[in-house]
Amino acid sequence: MHIDLFDTGHSTDEVYRALCEHQARDARTLRILDIATAAALIGALTDFNGWGMGLWVAAAFLGLSSTRYFVDTSNRNFLMHRMDWDAAALREAAKR
Repeated sequence: MHIDLFDTGHSTDEVYRALCEHQARDARTLRILDIATAAALIGALTDFNGWGMGLWVAAAFLGLSSTRYFVDTSNRNFLMHRMDWDAAALREAAKR
C-alpha cells in the first residue's frame, strides 16, 4: 500500500524522519527474522526432536520473509540516499 506523504501535507523533513523510523524498525525485524531462520535451519539440520520437516518449512518461510524485508529495507535506504543527494545538490547550487 502506498500513501503519498508529500500529498498529505507533510514536509520533506517529516517524510525523511518517518523513513528513518521505519528503517530502524525494519532493521530490528530483519535481525529477528535472521536469527529465527538460523535457529530453524539448525534445528532442521539436526532433526531436533523429530521436527525436521516442520523446521525446514519454517526455515523456508522465515528465509523468504527475511528476503522480502531485506529488499524493502534496501529500497528505502536507496531512496534516503537519493533524498540526501538531492538536498546536497540544492545546497551546492545555492552557493553558486
